Amino acid sequence: MHDHPNLLSPGRIGPMELRNRTVMTPMGDDLGEEDGSVSEAQIAYLGERAEGGVGLVMLGSVSVAHPAGCSNPRQTAISHDRFVDGWRRAADRVHAAGGRIAMQLTHAGKNALQDVLYGRPLWTPSPPGTPTDDPLMRMVTRDEAVRLQEPYRAPGSKLDYRVMDAADVATVVEQFAAAAARARDAGVDGVELHAGHGYLIDAFLSPSVNKRTDEYGGPLENRARLLVETLRAVRERVGDGLAVWVRLNSVEQGMDGTTLDDAIATARMAQAAGADAIHVTAYHDPGVATGPTDSYIPHRPGLLIPNAAAIQRAVDVPVIAVGRISPEQADACIGAGDFAFVAMGRRILADPELPAKLA
Repeated sequence: MHDHPNLLSPGRIGPMELRNRTVMTPMGDDLGEEDGSVSEAQIAYLGERAEGGVGLVMLGSVSVAHPAGCSNPRQTAISHDRFVDGWRRAADRVHAAGGRIAMQLTHAGKNALQDVLYGRPLWTPSPPGTPTDDPLMRMVTRDEAVRLQEPYRAPGSKLDYRVMDAADVATVVEQFAAAAARARDAGVDGVELHAGHGYLIDAFLSPSVNKRTDEYGGPLENRARLLVETLRAVRERVGDGLAVWVRLNSVEQGMDGTTLDDAIATARMAQAAGADAIHVTAYHDPGVATGPTDSYIPHRPGLLIPNAAAIQRAVDVPVIAVGRISPEQADACIGAGDFAFVAMGRRILADPELPAKLA
């Protein structure tokens, strides 16, 4: 018998059966082709993780609106039928290694730097406020500063915002639903709706960003309306054969934003709208340089475990926990019912064979 009986036990997310409870954290890899297609390097990268024994291989920040709504120049997409074949080859490679594959569906909203670069307006629920001025943000080299400013200084670039109207909201809902259907057609096993980290759906959820006064603003039930409508549209389009879940901020550190109570209520609404799981993350004031190490890539081991456990107690679907969690801690927490799956990023990048070695 191995030393991690809970972590290495089979699990299920909706219709998707997994050989163990390990998930490769959805991360943008910057390996996609410039036109948004899946590259051979990406297929090899995903395949190697599956061959190393990860239960679920995920790719983060897959665009539902490419070329619009993208944050990176080599961001992978599923916004058109022409992307399906590449994803089918990636799915075949992962399945051949005994793993399962999912994509994280994303619209970057106000974080879509490629829209700035090409003069397209950034979609947002409300006009942006004044950003935080953190002196640490200026502690970069000259070359780094030049690269950071490129999207704002290129010919034709423009920093402009579009406060979304009802037609825009309907467009985004359709983009997510169509993307999920293409993922299903490509043989992908699941999709995660990215509703965290300041991206578009999260911008509606966050009271620090969403200042609307219509049916998409104000109380949490209104701020969560875009997420709920998107989940329902996806579920209606793909049926019960595809695993569908959401990634939610459990808190927004250092700002008057989402609280754990908000996250618990949103997780319950997501479950009622058809989510098969809740992936618990966190966010921060994007103007604070050290914010990520206090939220979704924490410096302190296990920082978000209490939040994941609180949400797991509130819902009847499995919770995926993340944030510098060791295999030993994950095994104990899964055994205690604190969460059902653990997502690993840096560990799986450093050692793709980690799950196989644990077994």
